[in-house]
Amino acid sequence: NARFRYSLFIDEGTARSELEESYRALIQKMLEKRRDGQPFYFVYGPINTHRPWIQGSGAKLWNLNPDDLKGRMPAFLPDVPEVREDMADYMGEILALDLMLCCFMEELEKAGELDNTVVIATGDNGPPGFTRGKTNCYGFASRAPLLVRWPGVVQPGTVIEDFVNLMDLAQTFQELAGAEAGKEMDGRSILPLLKAGKSGHIDPTRDHVIVGRERHVHSAREGALSYPSRAMVTKDFLYIDNPHEARWPQGGPKKSAAVTTPEELAELGKETYGAFEDIDGSPTKSFVMSVRDDADQRKYFEYAFAKRPKEELYRVENDADSLVNLAYHPVFKAEKEKLAKKLMAVREATKDPRLTDAFDHMPWTNPGINEKSKK
Repeated sequence: NARFRYSLFIDEGTARSELEESYRALIQKMLEKRRDGQPFYFVYGPINTHRPWIQGSGAKLWNLNPDDLKGRMPAFLPDVPEVREDMADYMGEILALDLMLCCFMEELEKAGELDNTVVIATGDNGPPGFTRGKTNCYGFASRAPLLVRWPGVVQPGTVIEDFVNLMDLAQTFQELAGAEAGKEMDGRSILPLLKAGKSGHIDPTRDHVIVGRERHVHSAREGALSYPSRAMVTKDFLYIDNPHEARWPQGGPKKSAAVTTPEELAELGKETYGAFEDIDGSPTKSFVMSVRDDADQRKYFEYAFAKRPKEELYRVENDADSLVNLAYHPVFKAEKEKLAKKLMAVREATKDPRLTDAFDHMPWTNPGINEKSKK
């Protein structure tokens, strides 16, 4: 809960006890309202791993040492104290979610419902405020956790390697409830995977997943335009199509063009809406912006904010950080064309509005919106 981030940044014990009390109250309220024997469906969308959080909280509240991350950062992030601390703070928020899930499970057990309940925990996007995290199609953004506890059906330790999408959960819940999924829904229930009783890749037709993005902040680009990307992820490759490569992928430079000193750039990075608005304000953003004129570290600025080519292709196995673009390498031409064709077929079948650039017109955007805001 966001209020704890600001009002309870005191000692570790008090902060945890307040968090635990809040989490238990949430599920207790739901359980108290239902009638005996009545089925229930409880959804909670925590905001812990969304910005902002308090700098230094990972160490103070969760005993996480940022220096333990030295040498373990993704290659597109600078391995420096400022960024390691930011990542440790993010991991602290993850530990807060672990505490939340533990409280939920204990309350279900007290109510006698734990072994009669399917528990699903998942994320929705990559880390906010970090290069190539939230608002991107790279693996750091699109690989979300999905954990399922279903006593008597899913054996502990089961690891399923099939490609699934968050949209699949809607049909999964409907099937669990005995309802028929609507024809207009694009996902597929994962119950057959959960009931298969084995690990590994179970359904051969689940050999890819589609990822897409438009924008994070409406004012990131002039005229409220988005930066559309459509991607296909397979076991071996990540293919990304950027149809408007002339636009700024993470928002325009804006104020940064007039800010020159490292101190000014660092301060500007704390403000999501000051520049490159599709990346949330963060210590990481501050540091990356401050090294834009540093010959040795400018690559990190480029990884974060530079314009991108029309097509991107990466080998997943040996380039997990998506740094070597193979889209224009002759050896991978056939693979790129195959993935591009397959991606287009899905987009056409689902009537992707971006095929006609519908999102570049009213009511999705307004060419005069940014001009009005300047007056």
